[in-house]
Amino acid sequence: MEHITFPNFYCPFPPEIHPQAKEIHEHTLAWATSHQLLQREAATRRFNASRFAWLAARVHPRTNFEELALTSDFFTWLFMLDDQFDDSSFGRQPERMKGIVDRLLAILGIDRGENAEPLQGPVAEALRELWERALPLTSPQWQQRFIYHLRDYLDAYIWETGLRARRETPGVALYIKKRQDAGAMHLALDYIDLAEHVDLPPEIYESTLVQALLLITNNVVCWQNDIVSVEKELAHGDFSNLVLVLAKAYGRSLQEGVEMSNDMITREIKLLESLSELVPVTFPDYKQDLERYLASLRAWIRGNLDWSLESSRFSDIEPSVEGKEPSYLEPILLPDSL
Repeated sequence: MEHITFPNFYCPFPPEIHPQAKEIHEHTLAWATSHQLLQREAATRRFNASRFAWLAARVHPRTNFEELALTSDFFTWLFMLDDQFDDSSFGRQPERMKGIVDRLLAILGIDRGENAEPLQGPVAEALRELWERALPLTSPQWQQRFIYHLRDYLDAYIWETGLRARRETPGVALYIKKRQDAGAMHLALDYIDLAEHVDLPPEIYESTLVQALLLITNNVVCWQNDIVSVEKELAHGDFSNLVLVLAKAYGRSLQEGVEMSNDMITREIKLLESLSELVPVTFPDYKQDLERYLASLRAWIRGNLDWSLESSRFSDIEPSVEGKEPSYLEPILLPDSL
């Protein structure tokens, strides 16, 4: 397999981290264990090395402990669900994946018209508990938005599962569009409102300017992740990655795909810098809330990059063995009875 050299990432935002990152890690470890998301030593060892709490602490460096703990728990749930979809045998069975997705969505009241019974088991129970904790901290508008983003995220996984089963690399435009949902960044950015106590009116949140800033941040974080994780995904036979998509589309080497991806990231960050200057003059009545919002977007770009390079999640690659699940993968998606 061709190895890559990481590029010089453009990131003009200073790093920050919450002073209680270690305490948040200990909380989330206990939370994940209590929900049986972590059962075996290999899974716990990988969890510790992945440093999910440090991601939460980097993107929300000034929030309260309760909100940061909930954010860290939610990020952990997302990452562990991601492992189930990407690394397990479910990730190559699109029809089976659709049934699981329908049952997960039923937990939050989304009826796909097939009378799907809500999913049971550790992943499902953890989602129920996270939702109950989020309700008193959020508005009905936020809750509806979050549910729709969860639906789009899970549907994008069905699409990725089909690609993986067919060993297919998507085209550039389609990949960029689908990655915005599959990266779970809509959900992660929703948590800005919860963690930072920002409640933007719909006309502000849905404005062209704010939506552009959110989309840019989504792209940057996902594409940074694609560069950092490309060798792991190649080892697992997964071709849904911007580096691979660009390399195939333009007949370039893997390293050239890395550089092309990094150039795209740099352009997006510079666009965010320019658009950010328009925010206070466009919405002067919401200057304080929007300043916190912009600070969180910058923290996401800086914090995700720093976390990706310090976490072992993308560098510790366990070779795939056909017919065998990875050692760290817990049976948490479906109960044993199914």
